[in-house]
Amino acid sequence: MPFSFQWRSNSMPIANATNGTVILANTQTNFSATYTLVITNAFGSVTSNPAVLDVQVPPQIIQSPLPSVWVEGVEAKLTVGATGSPLTYEWLKNGSAITGAVGPELVVDAFTASNGAKYSVRVYNAVGSVTSPEVRAILAAQTNTIPSLVARPANGPVVTFDGIDPVAGRILRGGITRVSMSTAFPGGGVFYTLDGSEPVVGGNAREYLGPFYLYDSCTVRAVAVDQLFVSQVAAPTVAVEIRPLYPVEAFSKGGGAAVLGTPAYSGKLYVSNTLVSATATASNGWSLLNWNGSTATGTNIAVRATGATRLEAVFGTVLTTVGGGTGSGTIEASPLLPLYPYGTEVKLLARPQTGSYLFRWQPLATVQNPITVTVTNAGITNSAVFSPLLNGYVSLVADVVGSGEVAQNPLQGQYLTGSAVTLTAVPSAQHRFVRWQGDISATSNPLNLTLTANMSVQAVFEPDIRIVHEPAARDVVVGATAIFSVGATGPGTLAYQWRKNGQSLPGETGVVLAVRTKPGFVSSVYDVVVTSGATSVTSAGAAMRVYAPSSVSAWGLNNIGQLAVPSRLTNASVVAAGTEPFAYQWKRN
Repeated sequence: MPFSFQWRSNSMPIANATNGTVILANTQTNFSATYTLVITNAFGSVTSNPAVLDVQVPPQIIQSPLPSVWVEGVEAKLTVGATGSPLTYEWLKNGSAITGAVGPELVVDAFTASNGAKYSVRVYNAVGSVTSPEVRAILAAQTNTIPSLVARPANGPVVTFDGIDPVAGRILRGGITRVSMSTAFPGGGVFYTLDGSEPVVGGNAREYLGPFYLYDSCTVRAVAVDQLFVSQVAAPTVAVEIRPLYPVEAFSKGGGAAVLGTPAYSGKLYVSNTLVSATATASNGWSLLNWNGSTATGTNIAVRATGATRLEAVFGTVLTTVGGGTGSGTIEASPLLPLYPYGTEVKLLARPQTGSYLFRWQPLATVQNPITVTVTNAGITNSAVFSPLLNGYVSLVADVVGSGEVAQNPLQGQYLTGSAVTLTAVPSAQHRFVRWQGDISATSNPLNLTLTANMSVQAVFEPDIRIVHEPAARDVVVGATAIFSVGATGPGTLAYQWRKNGQSLPGETGVVLAVRTKPGFVSSVYDVVVTSGATSVTSAGAAMRVYAPSSVSAWGLNNIGQLAVPSRLTNASVVAAGTEPFAYQWKRN
């Protein structure tokens, strides 16, 4: 019985493919498919096992890497564009393969002199390979040590940026760059464009008349002409990338030193995205705690220059307290830390036990209690010297809760029973005194005491109410809405009451006040009273001035009043109604 044949591609019949053999001429990538053959006779049909065809294209480079001049520490990239499938990449440095560089982009996190070299990339797949031409990627300082691989045409213009000749490709500069051009043509000149277009002498090209500055990235193309404008020679294209400059500094307040390891581009300025290294070195008795300005840890860190950056190395040391003398007591430190950052202020409170008093602090030789010490020396020790109370004497400890201090008059370690002592609570800035607590409960300040027994008293302070954003004055037209707002900080829950000309506005108890104006509305002054507990503060007054909308009430043509705007107007005046003063702007058409 005769057979009939039908070839299929991805289960779809192939036109005119009805023989036992199918020939695919001029194969393309879209020929990749799964092929089967269906054989049929009068008794039925059978389908062959599938055959998979994978059409691969040899690689072809369509965009070679560009030669480049980088700034030390920046992230540098070389890229290649290629067609073909599937592709594998291998980057080469001075002819040797770079470990791990197997993608279409070669990235150097922080370009240094050791990275300055000749680079190329080999692109390959199962059916072929191709290697790009070598290109030079260097630092500006290496332009004379690693020669360019691009030949400059004879008499071609030389274009330099801050004195650096990239010859071709791209160059990175920071903030601004000075451009100079020259030609070997005797008496010749140079013409150029900055938008990447081909320079046409007498057309779009500018004539080079002397050095100039670039502030933005651009593509420079230049052509040199001889004295008679008969011969012209073009220079290779140079892409100029200009990035912002940011200040970066490393410092320490004490306990050690911090220095930057990456050379600056200029002064303390670094080109955007430069990876800047910093090193912290602790002095004897100090340890590095952390860096302010970076989340990185350790003595050696690196940060990207993405804005103004201040890296502070914070060093810490131990602070030791001991109790001395023949009496007994305890010492409380606030804050209590294993290591104290340089410059930390630490409050030390000596609390004598029953039958003892604070004789003095050493080495400060003071009976002030508590005392505040500033940590500026390594491993300092403070001793609270306790002594037994003499018969008929009592002790007084005056401490604080919050931010402030207590003045004690007279200031002594022990007092004769029945002595009079005055305590004055002195709040810190933006704080207020609230009350006395401990062995006595009072709100008077100063507080007069008669000592008949050992006493421990605390002055309680809390943040005061503070207006941080005052209501602003508003000028509005009748019918518009004026918005006032206030910002305040303070203890507990803050309550607000808006006022108009000193009179409370019912229901206006939020941080925002909206005032809708209407005809007959007069200018007023608004403020707000902010309250916390028994304390309140009033904001500055904000004036609201209300204006009537302006309108044209009459035109004047040649001194004859009329409302319609006449044709052939030669001179005119206008009368306006509304709230003065008016602003006038004449317009034609």
